[in-house]
Amino acid sequence: MKFLNKAVTFLFLTISCGLFFLDPDDAQAKSNWHPYNDLLFGYAKRQKILKYSSTGWGDFDGYQHMLFSSKRHPQYKYTRKNRTFLIRYNTVSPYLKAKYNYRKIKISHGTKTPIFSYWFKHQNEGWTYINTIEFWMVKPIRF
Repeated sequence: MKFLNKAVTFLFLTISCGLFFLDPDDAQAKSNWHPYNDLLFGYAKRQKILKYSSTGWGDFDGYQHMLFSSKRHPQYKYTRKNRTFLIRYNTVSPYLKAKYNYRKIKISHGTKTPIFSYWFKHQNEGWTYINTIEFWMVKPIRF
């Protein structure tokens, strides 16, 4: 009877640990992603492009209507430590292998005149730099 009790307890602990460690990235990723809206940062009264990559900017401009559309329920994850937004867009094309396309926004300087650096990641390629823009905000951003 003790052997059966120990076996059942061991089996229960093994299954519960297996379920806990089965796929921690998916469980954590589902809880950290929030719905994204383009008005999340507020309004800017003017902007100035500080730096840009001609190849990255051209590629993003070509992809943005198809792959980085806000109609596909984008989600974001914010890292407060380094002020970085990671935005993911669903890929609905059956021909693409990746499920998501990503855009990364790195915020630097203050809240009234923040500087945003933009990158994008299409499918399984590496990060491609787009541009760096300084904004003069109507209201300070909260990020």
